[in-house]
Amino acid sequence: MQAFTLMIGILCAFFLPGYYASCCLRSRNLLLSSPILSLLILFNVFLLLQVCGLGLGLFQLVAILLLLACLFLIVDFRLNRNRSHAFPSMKISPRAKEWIFSIPVMLATFLLVARLFFQPLESYDNFFRWEYLAQQIYYERNISFYPPFDAADFVKYFYPDAIPPMISLCYSMIYMSLGEVNKLAAAAFVIFEHLLILYGTYRLSSAMFSRRAAMASISILCTSTLFFFSIKLGQENGMICLATLCTALFLTGENITWRDVLLSSASASLGALSREYGGILLFLGLAIAVKRRLAIRQILLFPLFFFILTSPWYLRTWVITGNPFYNNDFFGLFPLNRIHHDILWTYDAYYNLFIDFPNRFLFAIGLLLKTAALPVLLGLLAFFFDSRKCACLLFGVAMIFAVWLYSVGQTGGGIFYSMRVLAPAIVLLSVCAGSLLERFDLFKSLGAKTVLALVLTASAVALLQNAIVPYSVFKIPPPFSRNFWKAGFGDEKNYPELVCRSIPFRPGSKILTDMPNIHATVQKLRREGVSNLDDVEVVPVWSPDCAFLFDRALSPQTVAVRLREAGIEYIVIDRSGRNLNQVFLDKYPFFQKCDELTVLVASVPFAEFRWIR
Repeated sequence: MQAFTLMIGILCAFFLPGYYASCCLRSRNLLLSSPILSLLILFNVFLLLQVCGLGLGLFQLVAILLLLACLFLIVDFRLNRNRSHAFPSMKISPRAKEWIFSIPVMLATFLLVARLFFQPLESYDNFFRWEYLAQQIYYERNISFYPPFDAADFVKYFYPDAIPPMISLCYSMIYMSLGEVNKLAAAAFVIFEHLLILYGTYRLSSAMFSRRAAMASISILCTSTLFFFSIKLGQENGMICLATLCTALFLTGENITWRDVLLSSASASLGALSREYGGILLFLGLAIAVKRRLAIRQILLFPLFFFILTSPWYLRTWVITGNPFYNNDFFGLFPLNRIHHDILWTYDAYYNLFIDFPNRFLFAIGLLLKTAALPVLLGLLAFFFDSRKCACLLFGVAMIFAVWLYSVGQTGGGIFYSMRVLAPAIVLLSVCAGSLLERFDLFKSLGAKTVLALVLTASAVALLQNAIVPYSVFKIPPPFSRNFWKAGFGDEKNYPELVCRSIPFRPGSKILTDMPNIHATVQKLRREGVSNLDDVEVVPVWSPDCAFLFDRALSPQTVAVRLREAGIEYIVIDRSGRNLNQVFLDKYPFFQKCDELTVLVASVPFAEFRWIR
């Protein structure tokens, strides 16, 4: 029964509605347009049910999605009665010698499957954000707490952001179909996403250049550890890579119609509903449309359809929080959770690439070349050979690079972790890089042999990096040694979990912290029935109910008293130096006197549990 419901859920959520909608629009790339349109339909059905106050159960979602699929089928039958609905040929048929380019692809894909099998969706952000939100949707059967704005919301979701929950919704749909939380099943979605990106890269490169160039493009892409890492995380990066490719692909080729414009606009919308910065794909699509000299009506249709698809989520966020891009500052036009915003800007002094210039900037460029050398160097070289064809893609690369430069100073994970934002740029550069192979007679010219040697060498280096990333790519342990396997496949202990199981918390007590992993850990243990955590809540320092923490007019002793009055008996802080949030918190009197006002209960790496006197 579980396998049956999983099959029905996957078909309805990720394929059927989009397939028949694609047929209505006469898509020439059904394998790509079907999941894209299906995801957009799923997202907006999910949002409609939430706005109407209806439950988000599997039955309701499947019933509505099946109904929509039937409606699209009827419309397609009436519009395209005599048109074949078969998939276009998916066959990748290079010459026999060109199959050598598939080696990096197969190696990278095999390693991705292996790491996702042993470490399904394991990354710091997933634990309290992406996959955690999917679990909350599954258990709560609604998303009324997201984005979190008041104190009650922060009890269920710790982090003050309003990232469109496209990825989390996909995972929760899989959980609902299975009837249980299963990270391994959700990780299979990441592999599916990876394969679609490879296929999209092949299709775009072959449409712009040739099949030989397409084989080279996907091979060059798979030499990038940065791309591998971005996909393995299971966050928004893979979806935005797919959206970027398809935004360009549906506007590539001959006889572009209004239907192709709608499909391209839908692809750009998928990016904007995966994370806010995905909205830049609107400008990529418009640039391509203008360069292709489409009719003005078709050009205007692109942003119109984009806003129709994306505006419901951002309008809902605006109504709830007063800021459609919560909690991002948009030229000072909208209110913010000021404490959390200021905490993020504390990171700027440590990670902004233009502070201590050029040292940090050169370090970041070194990281980029270490993890994506071939796509970057060959992609830029291809632009000089064929600037006419590559111009729009390089424009997209420039926009993504600008977004990364803005974001790096606010990314707590550091410079390399912030570089996952560049994954769509790596994909576009790989498409351009493949065009270089068109200029050589494969295996006969020195240039072709040089490119081939570079690809295979880079693939071997990337394989070692991919096995251990995000462990430092500058310090690869001896291959296949104990430290090598530990770096890539070792389990990272959740030390706070050990403490939370042992401390005798009073029922109904609250824990104050700035650390999202503490909140996620307590929620996880409460679901497991750990008795000492009954009715225990974790309160973030940026909760509206804790605003008095940052009132300099109050003495530290007064703040401690008010915390106890609010039921907050414990505080968890990280004095290891790794947590930059503490740099901001230590500017305020209570945190400066925290050791005097609290008693140390337990200490583990990166966390001190203290009882407020």
